[in-house]
Amino acid sequence: MADDAPALRPDWYLRGRLRLRHLRLLVVLDDVNHVGEAARQMATTQPAISKMLAEIEKLVGASLFTRTSKGTFPTARGASMIRHARWVLGDLDRMGAEWSSGHLPHSETIRAGVNSSTAAFLMPHALIALPQWSNARVLIREGSIEALLPDVQNRKLDLLIARLGPDTVDPDLVQDVLGDEPMCVVASANHPLAGRTSCTWQEVTTFPWVLPPSRQPRTSRPRPVIPAAWRRACGLGRVSLRP
Repeated sequence: MADDAPALRPDWYLRGRLRLRHLRLLVVLDDVNHVGEAARQMATTQPAISKMLAEIEKLVGASLFTRTSKGTFPTARGASMIRHARWVLGDLDRMGAEWSSGHLPHSETIRAGVNSSTAAFLMPHALIALPQWSNARVLIREGSIEALLPDVQNRKLDLLIARLGPDTVDPDLVQDVLGDEPMCVVASANHPLAGRTSCTWQEVTTFPWVLPPSRQPRTSRPRPVIPAAWRRACGLGRVSLRP
């Protein structure tokens, strides 16, 4: 099937009898990139998975996955459909949670994801500032960026409040800067520069530094920022970092 599929009619999913199980297959296969593992997770057989995938591709008139020696990966059309499948399934999960909680639509529910630093300071102040007359319920889930960001993309969370870096850029998400986070240097009271009111980058580069691990979450990592500042201020060609 060619990837330049014809435009879909507004009711294509009704005429073609698209099922939720089809959408779940797209998401699972995108997560595992392996037909056999997708079959195991969906409690069915590999031929059944291949048949379901062929049904979906016939509905949309396009190839959605490409099989390679390294696994099964989505095409451009497949990535588009997977993104919308995640949204549909995420919205249904939210509806189920809303009904199970007993809080029906007369009260708006806001689901926010936060990391540990945001949970400790920013969110308490934000909740205090929430108008008392508001009917909104705020559900907060704390976790790592890696765990929370996919749920924002799947619409299981409404927003994520955390320190984010360039690795988190997603064309389907809107990012706003809430404020600047200052960085400070912690040193021993007996350090040779501890009694100084000011010092230059050239002076501080003569001492060893302890920085966060290089394998940090998908946030704005301070580790590469500091060497970059050294290079700009001191004209250094290279700053060596040891694990």
